[in-house]
Amino acid sequence: MGLLCGASHRVVTENSRLAMPEISIGLYPDVGGSYFLPRLPGKSGLFLGLTGGQMNAADAMYVGLADVMVSSAEKENLLQGLVDYAWNETSSSTLTEAVNTVLSRLQKPETEVQSNIGPNMPLINELCSANNVSEVVNAILTADMQGDKWLSRAQSTLAKGSPITMHLVFEQCKKGATMSLADCFRMEADMSCRCGESGEFQEGVRALLIDKDRNPAWKYSASREIPSAVLDSFFVAPWDKNPLADL
Repeated sequence: MGLLCGASHRVVTENSRLAMPEISIGLYPDVGGSYFLPRLPGKSGLFLGLTGGQMNAADAMYVGLADVMVSSAEKENLLQGLVDYAWNETSSSTLTEAVNTVLSRLQKPETEVQSNIGPNMPLINELCSANNVSEVVNAILTADMQGDKWLSRAQSTLAKGSPITMHLVFEQCKKGATMSLADCFRMEADMSCRCGESGEFQEGVRALLIDKDRNPAWKYSASREIPSAVLDSFFVAPWDKNPLADL
């Protein structure tokens, strides 16, 4: 997601699945998540970060995380088109237009992809409207998702997720909304080191990827139980000079 969001041409297909699922491993949506999540429509970025909500191509286009949707059958044509294009005759100022030309020759998916986020934006905004994470989390966990599979899956993922990550997502979206991209990366460098120290990340990886028991022993059972001093520590620099100071 970090590489995709930083790309000039973000291409998805009808088979694309995009997510920032760090809630399940006790980390946080890194690689620029602090910058792009709070800049998505309404409260969709906060909701996606908290729930690890999986986006399809239509969702990515809706929230602005993708620019072009093409058929998955066009992959080889896309690669060949990039290989065959007369780049030696293209100036640096027209590179964007050149890639647009290659992409414009590709077919769209035959089957229309339906967005999950768009129709649910009013509910997402309502659920994430509170000014503190515990109220937002409680609103999502107790909401009647009315049989919507996408919303129910997001709800279930949050219920099993790390309470520490819940706070980190909320704070990074709050802080990152008014920060530059460089400042977001510097903040995330601090957060990543602190996550490595806390043990929550290690436990999440163990439960999901190593032992695969999917039963992480999180440090706290609920977001409201975490002392503010513990949460604040994740945003305290572990060094005298941030290695990204000159970014």
